[in-house]
Order: sequence, then structure tokens, then C-alpha cells
Amino acid sequence: MPRVLQLQNSYPEQVHCMTLNLDHDDPDVPPDLNKRNEVKGQLLSLNMTIENLMSREPTEAVLKHFDLFSLPATLVFDQSGSLAKSFEGDFGYEEDVLPAVNRLVKNRANSTTPPPSQ
Repeated sequence: MPRVLQLQNSYPEQVHCMTLNLDHDDPDVPPDLNKRNEVKGQLLSLNMTIENLMSREPTEAVLKHFDLFSLPATLVFDQSGSLAKSFEGDFGYEEDVLPAVNRLVKNRANSTTPPPSQ
């Protein structure tokens, strides 16, 4: 998870990272305060200051929704909120995730840069 924080800090204006906790899977009952505080404490102990969400859906439903087979997974969304790339199983941040994010950031910068004046 420190790589997620590093990614957020590398692109503070262009990238928004968050974590999704799947330890609670009862859609009818919100996670209790003790569980939320436990997760928050674990993240703070790792100096993780990014947003954390707690799913109320069963893990299998979340995996199916994002077409994933295993955890951990990293999902990269573009600026419109569409899933651009997903990584699961044996992947590396340096080799896999960072190049995908770099491409999205570069593409966004190119699409918002006005053409040179002639």
C-alpha cells in the first residue's frame, strides 16, 4: 500500500488514489464503528493518508463487478471515471501500474493543452 500513497504524492493534482476494504460484506448493515476505527488505525500506522472506502457488498460481488479473479488488485480509472486498466495477482507498481497512470496523465495533459499558435 505504500506504493499507492507514493503514486498519489507523485501526481497530487492529477491522480486521486483510494483504497477499498472488503472485510465487511453485509449490504443491509453498515460497518460498525469499531471496524471502521480498526481499519483507519491500520492505515494511519502505515502513514496512509488517502481516502478509504469500506464495501458493504460481498467480496465475490465486487470481484464480479470489476471482472476480477483475485485480490489484491489495483484498478486505474481515467478522468471520466471509466475503468482504464486493472491489475491483479502478480503485478508490480513500477512495471505495470506506473506506466498505465503515466499514459493517462500524459494523454490528459495533451488533450487539455491548446494547440500552438501560428
